[in-house]
Amino acid sequence: MEKDTVLTIRDVEHKIEKELSVPGKEFTLIYTHSVHKTPVYETFIISKDNRFILKEVRYSSLGVGMPFTDEGGVFTNENGQFVLRFDRTLQAIPIRVSPIPDHAIQIDNATYPLLAFAKPESLLEIRAKQKLVLKNINYVDKGAKKWLTTSN
Repeated sequence: MEKDTVLTIRDVEHKIEKELSVPGKEFTLIYTHSVHKTPVYETFIISKDNRFILKEVRYSSLGVGMPFTDEGGVFTNENGQFVLRFDRTLQAIPIRVSPIPDHAIQIDNATYPLLAFAKPESLLEIRAKQKLVLKNINYVDKGAKKWLTTSN
């Protein structure tokens, strides 16, 4: 058995919880800003004590609800995008699901739309935890295999 870092995504209203594996302990929340209609990328690292460290926010337009100073970190413009790098620690991420389809979690090269976890306007709570998982099992019980392949 090995430990795996997972995100628990809980639909607060319906008390439904789903999990996503985060092998590299890094993920990005992606959404379209409701006023500017431009994409925003928030990159998080999961710490050893299962807290979220917001490392970077990347966006393409300044205005309502978007930082325009360094916020105690480093604020730059890279290839037309505003990038804010800092360390903000959070225990959980409460997030209201947007009806806009681009609202998602990205882990490595996989993207998971938040609409797959809850209906629009639902409140999700995202947390991290360690979970024991079975990996690389090559053992096959011949009796179980026979039972699985026998039809009635």
